[in-house]
Amino acid sequence: MELASIYKKLLNSPTITTWTSFLTKSFSITIILPLILNKLSVNDVNLWYLFTGVLGLQMILDAGFGSAFVRVIAYGTVGMRNFEILKSEHRIENNSCDFDNEFIETTYLLMLKVYRILFWACLLILISVGSYIFSRPIGLSTSPNFGWLTWTIFVISFPIIIWGNVYINILQGTQNIPLLRRWDTLFNLLNSLSCVLLLIISPNVYLLIIVNQFWLIIGTLRNYFLVHKKYNFLKKSTSNNILENNIRKNLIPSALKSGVGILMSQGIVQASGFIYAQLASPDALASYLLGLNLIQVIRNFSQAPFYSRLPELTTYTGKGNIEKLAAVAHKNMFRVYLTYSILFFCITILHDPIFKLINSNVVFPDHTLWGLLGLAFLVDRFGAMHLQLYSTTNHIIWHTLNGVTGILMIALSLILYPLLDIIAFPISMLLSYILFYSWYAPYKSYKFMKVSFLSYEKLGFLPYLLLFIGNLIL
Repeated sequence: MELASIYKKLLNSPTITTWTSFLTKSFSITIILPLILNKLSVNDVNLWYLFTGVLGLQMILDAGFGSAFVRVIAYGTVGMRNFEILKSEHRIENNSCDFDNEFIETTYLLMLKVYRILFWACLLILISVGSYIFSRPIGLSTSPNFGWLTWTIFVISFPIIIWGNVYINILQGTQNIPLLRRWDTLFNLLNSLSCVLLLIISPNVYLLIIVNQFWLIIGTLRNYFLVHKKYNFLKKSTSNNILENNIRKNLIPSALKSGVGILMSQGIVQASGFIYAQLASPDALASYLLGLNLIQVIRNFSQAPFYSRLPELTTYTGKGNIEKLAAVAHKNMFRVYLTYSILFFCITILHDPIFKLINSNVVFPDHTLWGLLGLAFLVDRFGAMHLQLYSTTNHIIWHTLNGVTGILMIALSLILYPLLDIIAFPISMLLSYILFYSWYAPYKSYKFMKVSFLSYEKLGFLPYLLLFIGNLIL
């Protein structure tokens, strides 16, 4: 009976289920990547990474609306309709805590309107800007004609995946993360199995991309049915116009600010690969894209303990329970730093024998580039988690933080690239975070929680920062 209780607890843990989902998703690195590096040409490997790079832009093309809607839906689960109280210095306990059906319904209908616009915007961007950026990599690939056919299928399917964020937002905002991640785990396994079989039977980068898109579309349909099965009232929901105007008034500005912030941070990091694709040799590009992809997989996997708790943290802010917010956030930030460090140093130590074993056609990034990427993304996570924590107040400063940081990153890259070549990108990233992003966001977060940097980070971020600096020096 005790084992059954433990199993049920693990099955319904947001952190464990998110980790399991990311673990199965990371099979693209642990299982599929060795086959790709061994069986595909360098140019086809580059094309694969550029396609997955566009998938990585999903949060950017979402324009910040995803995180904003998740926050608002989470407020609705505890009966919080007064957005202004959340920003007040004199926070009070919210005694309602009731699941507000009308609020959730109205938010859902507003979300459908917003994502209809995002669908068409995404389609137009891919057709125009995307086609221009992909023209050179597709032209250098094994079969350009098949490359353009694959791009056409990708352009049609990707906006549907963006639309599917509507249902992900509902499930996350209502704290159904374990349910969502359990299904993600199954579909990730099916996707990985399909890709492995394809690479063994008939290595083909174009079919690989199409198979990946197929499973993402099926996943979107799955989330649609999960939402309407669990919240049947959404099928016949009607909007409260007064309430919708209040939600729109508070949500749209915060979402647009978040969107600008994401564009000026993750957008620039992702864009470095597309820009380098126009400048570098295929071998140098492949090495950089490999390093960037690996560090992003490490980042995404390691952030599960904190990001899976964001809807829960939002409810603590909604209830006015700041002490609980600070404690839960600190515990899960520590888990993020620990997981990130373990994964980073495992790859640092083991990449040489693994790449020799699989006879890779792509060279692993040199130690300086890899060390800089590791340190830069660690500092990024530090600032980003505190920014997310402060954003539970619905006071969004992403546009300011990431706008200034993005301008610094671009300016430093333009200055340093002629002098340092590819390592200019991670150095510019690191310097821009240090100069603004990763001190200002924590400052706002500490002030909100009424804690100090040293008391909060002496057993959190600081030891890991020293570890990564030591690694880079060595």
